[in-house]
Amino acid sequence: MHLPVPERALHWLTNLGWDPAFRSLGLANEIKKQLPSMPVITNGCYETLESIDEGLEHCDMVSMARALIADPELIGTYLNNGKDVPEEERCTRCNRCVGRTTTSPLGCYDVSRFGGSYSDMFCEIMRWNKPIGPLARRTSARPTAARCLSDLQR
Repeated sequence: MHLPVPERALHWLTNLGWDPAFRSLGLANEIKKQLPSMPVITNGCYETLESIDEGLEHCDMVSMARALIADPELIGTYLNNGKDVPEEERCTRCNRCVGRTTTSPLGCYDVSRFGGSYSDMFCEIMRWNKPIGPLARRTSARPTAARCLSDLQR
């Protein structure tokens, strides 16, 4: 069957293969070559300094939605420490965050990233969705359920 779009673009457009192999960099780079004055953003699995630098070599911007949902302090970690977020703290590309965007608070819903603790997962989600001052009280340690409840009651 002949598809009207290249297979790489089809994967990208349909959210299939959230994997670095399906990063939109090649497609974005081609657009940038054809339209050099147009700002171009590339998307897909930009979660390490190396991948971000690679994207910025060819395009004007990189999109990091899932990576930032998994770790809202990602950019601060890069800028302040000049190092990558540990592999176990990165987005697992499970897409559970996407499936809940219209029904639940924005956050990472992969409980495996929270040691299997649903209370720690929900605490982290609610801490970032708290209406006032979520960044003011941010600590580097993962919260315990008790600390989460205490913070939410303030």
